[in-house]
Amino acid sequence: MNFDIWLFHAINHLPHGTFSDNAAVFLSFLGQEPIAVGIAVIFIVIGLFSAHTKLWKHSLAIALGGATGGFIVDVLKMWIARPRPYEVLSDAYLVGEAGGASFPSWHSAWYAFLAGYMLLQVTNRHRFFWVGLAFLGGFVRVYQGFHYPSDIVGGWVIGALLAWLTAFLFSSFNVLRYNGNIT
Repeated sequence: MNFDIWLFHAINHLPHGTFSDNAAVFLSFLGQEPIAVGIAVIFIVIGLFSAHTKLWKHSLAIALGGATGGFIVDVLKMWIARPRPYEVLSDAYLVGEAGGASFPSWHSAWYAFLAGYMLLQVTNRHRFFWVGLAFLGGFVRVYQGFHYPSDIVGGWVIGALLAWLTAFLFSSFNVLRYNGNIT
């Protein structure tokens, strides 16, 4: 048995209870592409009518970065076409529903992008929250039986690189400058 499958079993076969399963489903729900982009669009609209001009700019950067990440992940999923663990492993414990290919994980890419962007461009405060969110966003996808750990790591790499690239481009073109807070 390879390490990826062994680690999948170790995480996926952790005790499952009502609270942990519902928390995993909720975190997965928040990481869906339409929900993530919808949240960013809401912030853009709020930012347009706010005294905080950087709010809508950051929201725009997050929406554009998220959409770009979604495109990259979708192309890689079609190209690599790795089956999901529950399609291959008969003992995978499944919590919820997922479709499509397994590698890389969109959810882990989204959460890593969001965490990375927030840490690089918006605020250094709450770094444990952002790093924890990225970790949990990927962890629950293995716990739910939807991804192998290597799918999660692949998503984290894509998200982190995209966060750096988005922050670099927005700073380079003087759209946003990091000053330690959002105001």
